[in-house]
Amino acid sequence: MGPSFITIDENGAFWQQGNKVHAMEFVRVNGVQVIAKVMRERSWLGRIWPSYQVIYRDSLSYHDYRVLRSFAAQQKMLKRSEVTSKH
Repeated sequence: MGPSFITIDENGAFWQQGNKVHAMEFVRVNGVQVIAKVMRERSWLGRIWPSYQVIYRDSLSYHDYRVLRSFAAQQKMLKRSEVTSKH
């Protein structure tokens, strides 16, 4: 399948595995791990059984994990503020 990469840009965070790129939506962020829902399929099956990716602190360099954790926390806060502003 090839190596896996996590990329972050102005459009969000993405999990690249081989030649496939999947959007990531962060669901949990802390000092030990970041958990993201990986949007692998647009079909109904992908929505019923989503895939999750767990990224542990020791699987990345100190700097890369801090950047990812910061981005994930910001994404979660923005999503939470969007939900509360709709009510």
